[in-house]
Amino acid sequence: MTLRPRSKYNARKTVIDGVTFDSVGEANRWRQLKLLQRAGVIKGLGEPHPSFPIVLNGTTVCTVEMDFAYSENGLAICEDWKGRDLPMSRLKRKLLAAAYPHLTIRVTGPGAPKPRKPRKAAGKAKGGGRNA
Repeated sequence: MTLRPRSKYNARKTVIDGVTFDSVGEANRWRQLKLLQRAGVIKGLGEPHPSFPIVLNGTTVCTVEMDFAYSENGLAICEDWKGRDLPMSRLKRKLLAAAYPHLTIRVTGPGAPKPRKPRKAAGKAKGGGRNA
């Protein structure tokens, strides 16, 4: 009996349409996007896992792989499905945004960053500070 190595975050690879996805959630998102394309909400859904070279001064520094690419309302969308968002994936998205400013980067899934609350205005703190 051979044991398959366990994924670090318990993700199960899933095959749909002959394409291997890193998780069940990512595979389900692929199904959703295909339905959205069939309904005419999005267009140009290409093959999963498109790669984007990051070029700096004529040298390819690295290649960033996203999960999906399509257009929606005339915008070019690159989508990254996340079960858990890690610092390396945030860095890759920043690199992609810098190298391809015309792309809209969308993060979906339970690990997608939550909208941040607006910060309070800078100023004196109310209440019993040291010098109060």
